[in-house]
Amino acid sequence: MENFDISLLEGSPKRAPVATAEEDATLDDAPVLGGVASREGADAREITPDGSEPAAATPAVTPEEPRVVIFRAWAFVLKSLDTLPDSRPELVPRNFSLLEEWIREYKRFEANIRVSYEDAKKEDLVLPVLVEQGALIRELSDWARDAQEKVDEWKKAHEAKLAATDAGRIFVKAPGKGKGKAKDLGMGEP
Repeated sequence: MENFDISLLEGSPKRAPVATAEEDATLDDAPVLGGVASREGADAREITPDGSEPAAATPAVTPEEPRVVIFRAWAFVLKSLDTLPDSRPELVPRNFSLLEEWIREYKRFEANIRVSYEDAKKEDLVLPVLVEQGALIRELSDWARDAQEKVDEWKKAHEAKLAATDAGRIFVKAPGKGKGKAKDLGMGEP
């Protein structure tokens, strides 16, 4: 077992991390773990409408220590390593939608790792990770980056193909004019 190092998310040492504005926006929207919720009113007493206390008062729930919450969240993040590698679709154009979905799932996973890491850093904790898990995190990071590059490449090729044809245009006959000359409205086929 070793200590988790955030550089694992940057992939293999030979690769530079690639961050795009779209990727940053996606990470902002991703649900994340970590942090400690405030418990305002946890010690407040319940009073019935007649001013008396209820017969069976429920005990106040005490919040867990931040370190327990952090380690629990970290365990949940590492549990994702059981399914994430096996759910990777093949890198072929017909799996375009599946690849985009997997990449979104990976970005949520990465965001959860970053939040757990930052929470642990605030509490001066070190997150444990098995050597195999560290290698798998690095492999997933590399694969996600390669998949994102392929998806972006396919998107650009598709957009270029559409721009080169009139497949995206609509042609209609102008009412009452001439012998049915088509007018290009910029959408659909003639």
